[in-house]
Amino acid sequence: KAQTDEINESEPVTIDKVKNMAIYPGCEEFKRNNRDLIMCFGEKLNNDFLKYLDITFLLDDDREIISAILEFHVDTKGEITAVTAKKGDEIIFSSAEYALKRVAEVLKEQGRKIIPTKIADGSDTTLIMNLPIMVRNPKYKNYN
Repeated sequence: KAQTDEINESEPVTIDKVKNMAIYPGCEEFKRNNRDLIMCFGEKLNNDFLKYLDITFLLDDDREIISAILEFHVDTKGEITAVTAKKGDEIIFSSAEYALKRVAEVLKEQGRKIIPTKIADGSDTTLIMNLPIMVRNPKYKNYN
């Protein structure tokens, strides 16, 4: 297989390789500015994500902050796929994965799509993204 510098549309890419960032529902006003789109995407996705994140299991944990990073793809159909917890506190992995998969289901049920990422030639491509999660434990024992 020959090596080329061209991006293959079937291979997922990271944000630094895209011409036009994916657009989360509600972020359309920023479509001309990738930096603002990234901020808006993160904010809207995080708000939706937190609606489905169950943290009741943390009540027995003695840490103040529980964190993780989820990796996921936004595919060429504008859907969230390939959700995987990558780093952080394993205690939150399954709940975090569930919450992000639930966001994907709800977007689909509501007919709301993410506008896919475009690469330099104008074609849609799958985007690899990360969602950092940081949760303050509501029952942390050492509050000042």
